[in-house]
Amino acid sequence: MERRIENSLVKLIWCVLVSLLMVMRYVGAASSRPTRINSKFNYYGEQLRRNLLANGLGMTPPMGWNSWNHFNCKIDEKIIRETADALISTGLSKLGYIYVNIDDCWAEIARNDKGELVPKNLTFPSGIKALADYGIDYLKYDNCNNDGTKPTVRFPVMTRALMKAGRPIFYSLCECMMSRADMNEIYAELARPGGWNDPDMLEVGNGGMTKNEYIVHFSIWAISKAPLLIGCDVRNMTKDTKEIVANREVIDVNQDPLGIQARKVRSEGDQEIWAGPLSGYRVALLLVNRGPQRYSITANWDDLAIPAKSVVEARDLWEHKTLRTKFVRNVTATVDSHSCKMYVLKPIGVASSRATILGTGADDKLNHNNQPLRRNLLANGLAETPAMGWNSWNHFWGNINEDIIKAAADALVSSGLAKLGYIYMIVGVNKIVMRRIYTCSKQMPGSLGYEDQDAKTFASWGVDYLKYDNCYNDGSKPMDRYPVMTRALMNTGRPIYYSLCEWGDMHPALWGDKVGNSWRTTGDIEDTWDSMISRADENEAFAKYARPGGWNDPDMLEVGNGGMTKDEYIVHFSIWAISKSPLLLGCDVRNMTDDTLEIVGNKEVIAVNQDPLGIQAKKVRWEGDQEVWAGPLSGYRIALLLVNRGPWRYAVTAKWEDIGIPPNSVVEARDLWEHKTLTKQFVGNLSAMMGTRTEGLLGKLICVLLSCLMVMAAASSRATIMGKVSNTKFHHHSERLRRNLLANGLGKSPPMGWNSWNHFWCDINEDIVKAAADALVSSGLSKLGYEYMIVGVNKFAMRMAICKLRMLHFHPASKLWLTMFTATGLSSGYTQGVDYLKYDNCYTDGSKPMDRYPIMTRALMKAGRPIYYSLCEWGDMHPALWGFQVGNSWRTTGDITDTFESVMSRADANEVYADYARSGGWNDPDMLEVGNGGMTKDEYIIHFSLWAISKAPLLLGCDVRNLTKDTMDIIGNKEVIAINQDPLGVQAKKVRTDVEIWTAPLSGYRFAVLIVNRDQWPANVTTHLEDFGIPPRTSVTARDLWEHKTLETPLVGNLSANLDPHTCKMYLLQPIS
Repeated sequence: MERRIENSLVKLIWCVLVSLLMVMRYVGAASSRPTRINSKFNYYGEQLRRNLLANGLGMTPPMGWNSWNHFNCKIDEKIIRETADALISTGLSKLGYIYVNIDDCWAEIARNDKGELVPKNLTFPSGIKALADYGIDYLKYDNCNNDGTKPTVRFPVMTRALMKAGRPIFYSLCECMMSRADMNEIYAELARPGGWNDPDMLEVGNGGMTKNEYIVHFSIWAISKAPLLIGCDVRNMTKDTKEIVANREVIDVNQDPLGIQARKVRSEGDQEIWAGPLSGYRVALLLVNRGPQRYSITANWDDLAIPAKSVVEARDLWEHKTLRTKFVRNVTATVDSHSCKMYVLKPIGVASSRATILGTGADDKLNHNNQPLRRNLLANGLAETPAMGWNSWNHFWGNINEDIIKAAADALVSSGLAKLGYIYMIVGVNKIVMRRIYTCSKQMPGSLGYEDQDAKTFASWGVDYLKYDNCYNDGSKPMDRYPVMTRALMNTGRPIYYSLCEWGDMHPALWGDKVGNSWRTTGDIEDTWDSMISRADENEAFAKYARPGGWNDPDMLEVGNGGMTKDEYIVHFSIWAISKSPLLLGCDVRNMTDDTLEIVGNKEVIAVNQDPLGIQAKKVRWEGDQEVWAGPLSGYRIALLLVNRGPWRYAVTAKWEDIGIPPNSVVEARDLWEHKTLTKQFVGNLSAMMGTRTEGLLGKLICVLLSCLMVMAAASSRATIMGKVSNTKFHHHSERLRRNLLANGLGKSPPMGWNSWNHFWCDINEDIVKAAADALVSSGLSKLGYEYMIVGVNKFAMRMAICKLRMLHFHPASKLWLTMFTATGLSSGYTQGVDYLKYDNCYTDGSKPMDRYPIMTRALMKAGRPIYYSLCEWGDMHPALWGFQVGNSWRTTGDITDTFESVMSRADANEVYADYARSGGWNDPDMLEVGNGGMTKDEYIIHFSLWAISKAPLLLGCDVRNLTKDTMDIIGNKEVIAINQDPLGVQAKKVRTDVEIWTAPLSGYRFAVLIVNRDQWPANVTTHLEDFGIPPRTSVTARDLWEHKTLETPLVGNLSANLDPHTCKMYLLQPIS
């Protein structure tokens, strides 16, 4: 037995209850050792990560077995040995299943006198060493029974301990967040070789699903690059189970060295298309049918990033055969209920010599000056406050008829709810009745293709509300599909509230305000606490897009349907109200209990929802299970909600600084659930002891059971407080408060300069910095605006610069350095004095950056010298959402590396936050790599163009002492720099993504346009000028900013360009008539 173990590739992992899982290995062949991480995958601060966890493991997702799903605590060493034998005898270990994970219940509850873990003598009498040959290769660190500290603080402690052990140990963080396929897919962009998203173990073979369902399970885990950890009893696997988990072709997709997790590129009701790139210019494709009947599912090339006219070969990974048919433009398959089809697609040619890529793009969805256009598209004058009413679906589903609807309408009137504002009756059914309608059904014709006709019909019937669902659509993009109905409704001449029920798939909050009066930000809600609170979290991310006329919709209210406690329903109603969500009742209003009527009829809470200021609340502080939500109201008031999600009682405190109230203000608070103004007045903060979901707790300021406190805070009568109540975290008119915190007058345009870090790292000295400063002057770059010199090392000095000042690591020599530079000075007219502070994020004390960075803000303001303040927080806590109150720029991404993949991923991540950039505060996707040698000239042109049009800081990261002509041509392009420094200061967005088109408005009614070809194939691109917000018959001059010439013929209607692989075209458009 021991010899078999020694010769196997199998490794061993286990767990203890005190938040610890470990792995020990069986001695294996050298070939089982993974290679070191390639710098190609240095995403999100890989350099720092490698310093912290440089173990070279996890180059592909781990594969193995885990005891928990099948055995729970009923384990012993005999089972473990037999499992190890089974992995070898079945051949699974040769396929890559090399880890054997003992999950829990293997150790005694108490450590020995030396503090060491002790295996249970009854079940593991030989000890763990006898099983694992004394070597640990894998540690799974669990989250249960922890001490309440933040996982971001707690997990790195073990990281450092493992690195000190001197042995490469795979480190798996089991932080117990929501898992499974859908939630795991959200984090796809963060997965890469060396670090993988883990939606939990495989259930294949445990008997709870059909064979086809297990095939879907295994396929999704494989294409998602999830760890493949078998959770069944491998000693007794059926033929079907082994056939699934041993599918070499599917395993190859999971273990592909490119290491990119697949995404859902399209979902239509129960039909889903998952896709992800593979090495060798291949694509993994998974067609999934979640529904109860067979479907024909089509994947279009534009969904899969395959050029439109490519001829593609497809291999079926479950049938193990290459299909005879060669596919052009799309591939279609009939998929049975709860089944899937999985293919590897490989382009083998093109259908014709021309590859024209045409499309309507994203119409006006990213036009920054969109309010007039939005009103032209949807000028119905409705939804000045969130809609209120009733929807039949949550309670009745399809079991609905005219009598129920009439009785529900009567109930709204007789209960007094109609007088409170519940005026809309929405029928989620296969018939059209009454004055409002819900459209979409298997059994009723949809409106797709009949928008004008149906809109006229709705108007003729007196319909006031249209909820337009997303099921059974034609696969077209919702941002193209929904506006068709918008225009149809506007043409009827009747104001009809237009609700977009797109389920949040394509983030309608980003484009819905031009199309509808509200838009679903989430999937369907269920009558459970977990479902409700998750919808609240998802919806809160889009708070800034809500406003009078257009609202975020996290789905209907479940209050009164019986799945939650009264106090949970109070939390539910409170969050929906403060979030300015539509208040659409989903219960049987004919038979409401007193508790339900008390909740949904709370006038004071409804008044918060219907407040005319119309600003959605946000979570301004959260610490574990304690949350503080706040949002400004009209009349210099604030709505405050304290929530305890957890199983323990907590004292939850809202600080004035979190909610935008000056620190010494005296505040009066009214409890909206107790309906009384508190006798105590508050200064500095407001606290309340919060109960749990399972215990009652009495008190003036809390609600029993799952406690939440909702108060409206009003500033005192002192005039000095008026106008300063609303925090910029949730107040749209934030500049005044922001300037109070950081009134340094800097950053009116993105900063330009040089940073030593990317090229020199810590190999820096005074001579290099002086020479770099001289080079900026002698090359003429300083005259173009490159004026900041940033020394990226643990010392600081110089004219306009301060180094990457390491958090909590002021170097003792820093004063000496400053003295040295002050004494010797710098040539070419540089003077002394710090003008720029880049404040880094490493070696912090674990406090939140939104608490930590403002301390330096205040310190800088007290210094009496204007100092540009750059927040280098790596984008971890989304500093774009709060950084504009604190600094002049903020990093939105991890560290960049000198590769095309890294540049494009940083550009994508940075673009998400485009709306937060403005004069005085800029999104920062990290320094420029132009000139460092890792990319071609054309790729560097794309890099510089993206940074310029994105209004990113232009901070050179190369050795400016030795610039090549190509590098100088790129970074010295005056016309492209002018785009970056344009005084309008609006960051560009992508308006098309098939071949990428970025655009931004400029001062003087001009437009910057960047067309990028990321692909390996040439592209002929034509786009409509309407995509940029230019009226369709407008004549436009176009200047090519890299060719430095104006096109001879003005453009009308369209712009076309031919692009080679990894090239771009950048234009300045000027309408002339």
